[in-house]
Amino acid sequence: MEHRRLKGLIEEYSEGTLSPDLHQKVTQHLGQCHECEGHLRLIGLTQVITAASKGMAPPFPPLGFSRQVLQAIAQQRDNYLFWRPLRIVALRTIPVMAVLALILGVFAYMQMTALQNTASQSEMSQLESYLDLSTNWDQEDAV
Repeated sequence: MEHRRLKGLIEEYSEGTLSPDLHQKVTQHLGQCHECEGHLRLIGLTQVITAASKGMAPPFPPLGFSRQVLQAIAQQRDNYLFWRPLRIVALRTIPVMAVLALILGVFAYMQMTALQNTASQSEMSQLESYLDLSTNWDQEDAV
């Protein structure tokens, strides 16, 4: 028999409701499979606890327990209501701030490229003036 089917029969095995043939097969499987053996021990422990607790009265909560629970719930609700307006404002302003940061980033990038273009143009004009000076000197030397 396969492991899953035998594992499903362990509860009936522990209760003693299996046929002798199935009882023998489950016993053999339990000797070989540690997982199923642990499952049988767990079932036995559960049965012992259940039997021991049948004679006991159910536990009752202490006096004022329900009042304490309701107060704790009310406190949690008050905390939630206190932070709710701030949370709403924060959730609405985050996208606005993200768009604003994006716009400022694009603006800064455009300013930097404009400054670089201006700087490179001024450098080019200076280089051209130097070239003009050197050609003027060459012409003066030739005279």
